[in-house]
Amino acid sequence: MISVFLVFFAMTGNVDVMTMNAFDRAKWCNSMQNTLDMSEAQKRILAPVPTYRVDEIRNWLQVKGAVLPPPSGFFAVPSVKININQIRREKKKTPEPLDLFLAAPALTDPAKNAVMLDILTRGCLIKALLNRKTEVSVPMLLLNASFHPPTMIFRNMIATGLQKMGPITVLSLYEYSRQSVNRQRNKELFYKVRFAEYVINSSASGNPRFALQSEKSLRLKLIALYGENLSSQAIEPLLEIANSEDIEYRKAGRDAILKYFDSKKKSATVGTIKLPGGEEKKAVLYISPKARAFHAVKQKLEELTKGDYDRTASGRGLAINLFSEWDKRRNSKWKYAFADAWELDKNGQKEQAVEKYREILANAPDLPQRKLMVGAFLELARQHLGKGSIAKALNLFRIVIQIDPKPIYEADLFYLLGLMEESSGDTEQARFWYRMSLRRNPEHIWSAGALSSLSPVPILPIGDWERSAFFFSAFLAFALFFIWSLRRLLSW
Repeated sequence: MISVFLVFFAMTGNVDVMTMNAFDRAKWCNSMQNTLDMSEAQKRILAPVPTYRVDEIRNWLQVKGAVLPPPSGFFAVPSVKININQIRREKKKTPEPLDLFLAAPALTDPAKNAVMLDILTRGCLIKALLNRKTEVSVPMLLLNASFHPPTMIFRNMIATGLQKMGPITVLSLYEYSRQSVNRQRNKELFYKVRFAEYVINSSASGNPRFALQSEKSLRLKLIALYGENLSSQAIEPLLEIANSEDIEYRKAGRDAILKYFDSKKKSATVGTIKLPGGEEKKAVLYISPKARAFHAVKQKLEELTKGDYDRTASGRGLAINLFSEWDKRRNSKWKYAFADAWELDKNGQKEQAVEKYREILANAPDLPQRKLMVGAFLELARQHLGKGSIAKALNLFRIVIQIDPKPIYEADLFYLLGLMEESSGDTEQARFWYRMSLRRNPEHIWSAGALSSLSPVPILPIGDWERSAFFFSAFLAFALFFIWSLRRLLSW
């Protein structure tokens, strides 16, 4: 609680953080993670500061040994050290600006102290944001901060943090990094795009094969992202996902692959190359993502069918043929699994058979023999009802409804729902489910008996109520007609 008040007062200017010792100042900085608000942090980080004040802080940091990006915002991709001599010539590691701020003593100039506190607060907010590894908006905010003059000094810290944030950085910055920008017309945007591309390419998650191993919701978003942007590196991983056992992954992967063949760009990029002797020649520099997808799909289909496929088909046609071949092999696999489960079912091993049936339904819900599974589910549900396990029986009946939605099964399901509501004490809801059961099957004696036991007066079956209402309305119409006729006769 004390740290929360310290953060609040420091951001409003009522506490001089610069008078604290280094330990307390670091503690105050770390406590911002607990009080971070995204909208307030964005306003604070991207707020303007007079240029001369920023230059004063930059000069102070450079005197302390910090290496800062140029004020113009220029960014060049760091060179890769490829031999031992380059590594030996590497300079000693320079201090981070945030560490220098945390350890710096208070300055004599109050105005400079206030600016230093302001930039220190921004650095602490950036550090706190780097720990928000689940929010998609964070990487783009930090990208803008790395080119904003007051926070540009934290660019190295931002780059390192974004590389460690994982696939969320790819999801946020991938489309941005693929822009084609003219350097002469828009330098700032050009350097931002270069920085985003560097961050993605230098992180492990920049490899689509690693990025597509994330949790399900993020993985589905990345699959759609790679398909929309026609990533050449993602073709092989997407083909593997298109043959996944999970239906949702499989559909997303196939939709992404088909987008490669729906793109308009067909031809490869051609350029001029120089041959030995100074001769110039037109040659293919790199093939388009559509052509790469075509060759990858064709190779998979060649291996799968041993060359027995329609070679005149288009790229999209080849992909559909490949998906069809995968489905045929998958269905044959689950047909064999069904045969094993059917043997267990016939031998009376209902629990083992139902376990295998559930696995088959999860992976092949359209199996032609699925209706033959109903008997095992019903028998096991009756066994659970005999033991008083209503919840287990209810789960089995729900699966039965998905396999074969007949009214008699729906009536049993509603009856079980009524039993559960009655056991929990909600008699009104129980009556509702019993009535729903009788609507599905008017001859369901268990629902009729349960409903009559809950009702204070005898309850007619649903069909009898409808017939009674019809006869009553007919009688009422006849009575009104008789009274009208009698009055006409008396008036004569």
